[in-house]
Amino acid sequence: MLLFEEELAGDGAYERLENAIEAQGDLFECAPAVVSVIVAAIAENSIPAANLVPSLDVLGRIVVGHSARSEVAVGNGDLRERCHAEAMKGYWSLLWTATQRDSFNAWQAAQAILSVLDEEHSKEFLS
Repeated sequence: MLLFEEELAGDGAYERLENAIEAQGDLFECAPAVVSVIVAAIAENSIPAANLVPSLDVLGRIVVGHSARSEVAVGNGDLRERCHAEAMKGYWSLLWTATQRDSFNAWQAAQAILSVLDEEHSKEFLS
C-alpha cells in the first residue's frame, strides 16, 4: 500500500511496516526483502510521487540499521550488509532520483541514502 497507493498512504501503511522491518535501528529478518522491493519499485518508477519520500524514508532507516539482538542470536547478524547489497542493486535508480528536484523533496532522501551506501562516490555524482 505504501508503494502503490495513488495518494499519500495516510492509512497507517508506513506505521504498520515500521516495527516489522526496523525498530529504533534494529533490523529484522525481512529487511533485505523489503529493500529489494523498494529498490525495484524505484527502478520501475512505479511509486506515486506522494509516496516516494515515505518509501525512501523506510529504505533510509533500513540502510542505517543493525541486526536486532534477536536476529544475531539466530544467525542473522549480517542484515545490514545484506540490506546494503540489495540497495546497491538500485544504485543508479537512487542516483537518478537524487538528481530530480521534485516538489516532495524525494531527492533529498535519496541523497541521504546514497551517502550511507557509497559516501565517496555519491559526493562526486551529486556535487
